Amino acid sequence: MSDPGIFIIAVIVPLIIILGIFIPQQLKREEKKNSNKSKKNEKKDK
Repeated sequence: MSDPGIFIIAVIVPLIIILGIFIPQQLKREEKKNSNKSKKNEKKDK
C-alpha cells in the first residue's frame, strides 16, 4: 500500500488545476452573455 496522502494529492491537485482553468472560462462566457444583454437594453432605452 502506498501512502494515502500521495494518492489524495495526486487526485486533488489535478482537480484544483482543472477547476482553476474551467471555472474562469465559464465566468467569462457568463460575462459576455450579460454584456450583450446590457448593450441590447441600452439600445432599447435610446
